[in-house]
Amino acid sequence: MFRSLGAVLSAAVLVLGVVVSRTRRTEPEGQFACALHALDREQRQRHGELSGRLLQAIRGRGEIRDGYVFTVDESAMDWASLAEWARLERLCCPFFRVALRAQPRGSAVELELGGAPGVKRFILGELPVILAAG
Repeated sequence: MFRSLGAVLSAAVLVLGVVVSRTRRTEPEGQFACALHALDREQRQRHGELSGRLLQAIRGRGEIRDGYVFTVDESAMDWASLAEWARLERLCCPFFRVALRAQPRGSAVELELGGAPGVKRFILGELPVILAAG
């Protein structure tokens, strides 16, 4: 009985792997979806708080080929809070490339948000409030 169950489970894993592999290959480029279930209630609440602080801390915005670079006032949102926001953002939107850079002499912190082709369009459509802050 256990051998039969093992064979069935092995076959199911193999079939599931093929289905997932095919789904990934056939997914149209530029389609992105946030995994809202990736954050529990407390994490969603914290992400919301940090997003509000980030919006208040953005002092400028620049475009790059595949996304945007935001200048963040470090006195309004410290490095640790910005890193926490980036970690939570990556949990629900793992397709983003997120980079944090400190400019010399404490003049500013930069938050780069970009990724694969189509991410910039996704940011325009789904995160217009962050663009308006810049």
